Amino acid sequence: MRTPLICLSLLTCLLATAQDKRPILTLEDIFTTGKTYPRGVYGIRHMDKYYTTLDGGKIYKGDYQTGEQSLLFDPATAREAGMAHKMDDYALSPDGKKLLLMGNTQSLYRYSKKSSCYVWDFATGSLTAVFDGLQVYHPSLSPNGSHLAFVYENNLYVQELQGTEVRQITFDGAMNQIINGMSDWVYEEEFALVRAYEWCPTGQYLAYLRFDERQVKEYEIPTYTGATYPGKYSYKYPKTGEDNSVLSLWMYDMEAKATREMDLGNLYDTYVPRIKWMNAHTLSAIKLNRLQNHMQLLAVPATGGVARVMYEEKSDTYLDINDDLTFIEGGRQFILSSDRSGYNHLYHYSAEGKLIRALTEGRYDVTAFYGYDPLRKLLYYQAAEPGPLERRVYSIGLNAKGKKALAEGYGTHEASFSGDFSYCIHTYSSINTPPVVSLREGNGQVVRVLEDNAAFAGQWEELSAGLGFEFVSMPGADGTQLNGWQMKPADFDPNKEYPLLMFVYGGPGSQMVLDQWYVSNRAWFTYLAQRGYYIACFDNRGTGARGASFKKCTYKHLGQMEVEDQIAVGYQMAELPYIDDKRIGIFGWSYGGFMSAHCLARGEGVFQVAVSVAPVTDWAYYDNIYTERYMQRPIDNPDGYDNTRVMKFSDGLRDRDLLLVHGSFDDNVHPQNAYELMQDLVTKNIAFDSEIYINKNHGIYGGYTRLHLFGKISRYLDEHLRGY
Repeated sequence: MRTPLICLSLLTCLLATAQDKRPILTLEDIFTTGKTYPRGVYGIRHMDKYYTTLDGGKIYKGDYQTGEQSLLFDPATAREAGMAHKMDDYALSPDGKKLLLMGNTQSLYRYSKKSSCYVWDFATGSLTAVFDGLQVYHPSLSPNGSHLAFVYENNLYVQELQGTEVRQITFDGAMNQIINGMSDWVYEEEFALVRAYEWCPTGQYLAYLRFDERQVKEYEIPTYTGATYPGKYSYKYPKTGEDNSVLSLWMYDMEAKATREMDLGNLYDTYVPRIKWMNAHTLSAIKLNRLQNHMQLLAVPATGGVARVMYEEKSDTYLDINDDLTFIEGGRQFILSSDRSGYNHLYHYSAEGKLIRALTEGRYDVTAFYGYDPLRKLLYYQAAEPGPLERRVYSIGLNAKGKKALAEGYGTHEASFSGDFSYCIHTYSSINTPPVVSLREGNGQVVRVLEDNAAFAGQWEELSAGLGFEFVSMPGADGTQLNGWQMKPADFDPNKEYPLLMFVYGGPGSQMVLDQWYVSNRAWFTYLAQRGYYIACFDNRGTGARGASFKKCTYKHLGQMEVEDQIAVGYQMAELPYIDDKRIGIFGWSYGGFMSAHCLARGEGVFQVAVSVAPVTDWAYYDNIYTERYMQRPIDNPDGYDNTRVMKFSDGLRDRDLLLVHGSFDDNVHPQNAYELMQDLVTKNIAFDSEIYINKNHGIYGGYTRLHLFGKISRYLDEHLRGY
C-alpha cells in the first residue's frame, strides 16, 4: 500500500521533533553549572574514634559504628571570635582537642598554598591567630597540640599555642635564594614533596630540609594586568642538564632551642625526596642519585652522628619515589614497595636491612599501600588484580598469609582508613557507574552508604542520552595488545561513517584506560558523541599497571614507541567500516599534547587534525627531575633528545590541521615550548592555528576560561574534522 506523501512528511516532522527534545549536553552544562560532576564526600579526616567531613562549609563528625553525623564545628563561631576570612581547609590535632582553620588561601605552585591561619581550642572555646593572621605556608600542629610550625618568607617558625611565644627557627630564607622547611618548584612538582619539615612523634624535634637554589637558573614569565608595562614573575626552574638546589638536612631541638646540621654524606647531584621519622629519636631519609637509578634509605639519629644505610636499591632504568615506606615495631622494621621482581610489590625488612619476606607477589602491580594495623598484624593495600583495568583493596597478614579482598565487584575500589584500621571510607566506581562512597568496617562490612550518587546517575543518564564507554583492545606497533575504551556516537549506525577523535596522554606510568568513573573529559567526550563523533583512547607502551618492563620500555626514548603505538591503533581504527579514514583527529594535554603533535607530524595517512594543549615540544626545555628520570641528561643521551623533538618532524605537519594551545603563565610546561614550535613552523611556511590564554597556568582554568577553551576546540574540530 502506498503511504500518502503528507503522512510521510508528518512522520518525519514528528521524528525530528522527538529527536530535538532528547536531552543534549551543552558546553555550559559541562563548564559552568557543575551538573555533570557526581557528588563526593569531602574533607575527610580520620581520628581514632570518629571521622570528620566538610559539607556546606561546616565540619561534621561521623560515628564509625553507626555512620551518623553531627555538627562538630561551624566556622561562623570562629568568625564571631575574630577570624577574618572564611574557612578554606582545616586540620585536627592528633588528640582532637584543637582545630586548625585556614582561610584567605592563595596558591603558589601546584600543591603549595599560603593561608591566614587560626587555631580553635575546643576545651576553652578560644581562638588564636597564627602569626597575627599573616599568610603562612604549610602550618602543622605538633603531635601534642602545644605548638604550630609554619613557613613564612622562606623561613621556618614555631608558635606556642598556650602563650604568645613565636620562635623563628631559621633566618637566612630569601626569595630565589634559600628555602627552609618547604620545597623548591621542581621538588614539589616532580617528587610531590611540599612541606619539607616533619615533627617527631613526641614533638621534641623538628627535622627540615634547606634548599640553596642560588645556582639554579631563573625563568621569567611576563604578566599582564592592564598596566602600561607588563609585570614580571621570576622563579628558579632547573632544566635538563642544569644545576639543582643544594640540599641539607637540619634538626631543631625544641627543648634545647638549638639547631644542628645532619650528616647525610655527599649530597652533590643528589636528591633527598623524603624524610620520615622511624621513632621519637631516629629520622629516616631517602637519598637518590641524579639519574634516579640508585636509592639509599638512611637512618639518621636526631642527636647527630653519621647516618646509617638501612636499604639500597639500583635499577638499569629508574626508580620511582612514593609514600609507601612505613616503619613498624617502634622503627625496628619497615615495609616498602619495589618493582624489582618485574611487578610492584610490598616487602618487609628489619632496620638492619635484612629481608624478612615478600608480602605480596604475582603478575600484577600493587598500586597503593594504605598502612599497617599492629593490633591485628594486617596490611592494607590496593592492587591492579585481577587485571590492569581493575583496582581492588586487600588486607594481608604480616606473615604474607590470609589475603582478603575488602569488597568484590569489577571496577575500581579505593579506601582511606581510620587511625586504628577498624574502619575505612570506601569508594567504588566503574567505567559507567558513578562513585559510591560507604563507611565500612576494616573487614569490609558495610556500616552505612554515605553517598550513592543515585540522583546524579539518573540526571547523567538523561543528560548523556545513555551514551557510555566500552572497553576494547588492539595490538600496538610491536604486536603488544593495548587496552582501550571507546564511545560510539549517538544513534550509531554501523553502515554510516563517522569522524574519529582519539584522546591520548601516554606518559610514563600513567593510565587513562581504567574501569573507573572517568570525570576529567567524560562530559565533553559525551557532548562530542552526541554531535556525531566516535571517541577512542588507548594506553600505549610505557603506561602503568602492567609491570616494570611494559612501563619502562620507553626509557631514554620518550615519544618513540608511544607514538608508534598510537599511529598503529589509528591505522586499525581507520580500517573499520564505520570510521571515515579521511576524518581522524587526536587530542591531548601536557604529555598528551606532546603526543598529539608527534602523532600528527609522524602519522601521515592516519591523522588529519591534532589539538595539542600545553605540550612539551623539546625535552631540553623541561625540568630535570622528570626528564632525566626517563631520558638521562642531554649529555648522556643526545640522540634520545634529538629524536623526540617535535620540530625535527614538523615537515609532517604540512597540509595538516594543528591547533596549538598554551597558557602564557604556564610555570610547568613553559610557553617557550609552543613558541619555539610556532617559530619553526613559520620559518618553514607551515600553516597552523593557535590560542594563547593570557596569565593562565598549565591547567588553563578560572572563570569562563574552560568554557572558552573547549568552545574553541569544539569549533575547531567541527570545522576541520566533523566537516558538516
